[in-house]
Amino acid sequence: MDLETILNQMFPGHPAKGLPMFSALESTPMVQQAYTVGSLILGIWEKIDISDCPSDINDTLKKLRKINSTLLREFTEISLQAYFSKHLVVAPLQNGHAVLFPHAKVLDEMDYDLLIPVIEKYDGKAVL
Repeated sequence: MDLETILNQMFPGHPAKGLPMFSALESTPMVQQAYTVGSLILGIWEKIDISDCPSDINDTLKKLRKINSTLLREFTEISLQAYFSKHLVVAPLQNGHAVLFPHAKVLDEMDYDLLIPVIEKYDGKAVL
């Protein structure tokens, strides 16, 4: 089994909801880091008796975790960050609102009319 298959089983996407599988993500440094750290897992994969087509990726990851928990934790965290930091993933989960992890925030539309009494009270001056 190759690394792309492992990542696609971990993040299979959901076409009906518009969620891409991992391999469909655009290549960014974070996605590349997931592949780099993941390539180390393939060395472990070869040492243990795991099917090339496991039916449950979670069972496979548990077996790999028993051999090298630090590497598996790092791989899992990086893969999660890479997947859920993508606009293509976040937007369908947020009903179209794309939060660009970790910096940008999506705010509801603001009714600026609510600020008029505050502006009038302080004559348009900033209050610190």
